[in-house]
Amino acid sequence: MYKIEIEPRIFHFKQPAGTSRGVYTERKSWLLTLTSDSMPGRKGVGECAPLPDLSCDATPEYEKTLNAVCERFCQEGVINYQMLRPYPSILFGLETALLNLERGDILFDTPFSRGEEGITINGLVWMGSYEEMLARIEDKLEQGFHCVKLKIGAIDFDLELEMVKKIRDRFSRREIELRVDANGAFKYEEALYKMELLSQYAIHSIEQPIKPRQWGYMSRLTIAHCPRRGTHRSEYARYEGASAEYHQTIIYRHQTLAAWRNERSARVGGDCPRQGHRIVDYQCAGE
Repeated sequence: MYKIEIEPRIFHFKQPAGTSRGVYTERKSWLLTLTSDSMPGRKGVGECAPLPDLSCDATPEYEKTLNAVCERFCQEGVINYQMLRPYPSILFGLETALLNLERGDILFDTPFSRGEEGITINGLVWMGSYEEMLARIEDKLEQGFHCVKLKIGAIDFDLELEMVKKIRDRFSRREIELRVDANGAFKYEEALYKMELLSQYAIHSIEQPIKPRQWGYMSRLTIAHCPRRGTHRSEYARYEGASAEYHQTIIYRHQTLAAWRNERSARVGGDCPRQGHRIVDYQCAGE
């Protein structure tokens, strides 16, 4: 028989974290501590940490839902993955706690978990004033990051574009990989124009240019942004955690993403390889 203790925690940002949806100064998380009568003396810990206005499951009823899910898990002893699809942060916390209980500190046996290899990540630069963001970029580069992800959409776009230009003037695409995340800040009518302006600076990808769940608009942006002269390429990046309905909406009648990409390539007169400017839209808008 399983038992779960739920402990709410509030974490404070060292500096305000700005996005196009607002500025965060603190973040509330719920720690799950899982025990089992069949494994005395052991426990597993998981964290449920949705971000208000960004996470798809950050609702006013979140804590009530979390309690109900944990109670049901303790009764049934299994994770109901289908039921938890709309609540990825709860699923993450519960699954992590169960793995931690069963396997100990190493949840998955990989070179990374054994301390043999690192994982290359991007340096995230939160929104702020023009001067603040430039200083944060310099800090990330000094720390040795070769990929920088910029949150955009909160300050004047011309200033953001100038910032991207300065980075690219200083570092080539071989030295620094640039990614941007608009968190849905662009209006559909202006998104393509802004994406074209960004693409001239060899941007690896733009994450969620328009608000989430606008499947039709995202599809049109993807097709429209495929190049006429072969300079930049766009590709929908499949989010593995999304529902089947989401994938069907993106690729319409096709059975696979590859089939959808191949037909689109034929329409624009060339292939769209993996390299280049990608448009990413996650079902659940995250960080």
